[in-house]
Amino acid sequence: MQGKDAEATFHELAEAEAAIPEASADLAPEDWICVILFWILAGVIFLQFLTRYVLMMLCFTGSAMAARPSRMPAGSATSRSRP
Repeated sequence: MQGKDAEATFHELAEAEAAIPEASADLAPEDWICVILFWILAGVIFLQFLTRYVLMMLCFTGSAMAARPSRMPAGSATSRSRP
């Protein structure tokens, strides 16, 4: 008996919710400007985050490549043997 009461209550609530009109999104022009500015700022922040780590990776890779013994010029101060 309790299952039928719950089912009837569910149907009543579903019908009541269906009868409520949908709220429309009335956006003024200044709202659209704010939305556009928000996404521009989000894109800039993403690019800053991305480029920071790409540049760090390039710097570490470049320094590792430059520090290899085969990359040193023959007459440089670092390739001379010390007394």
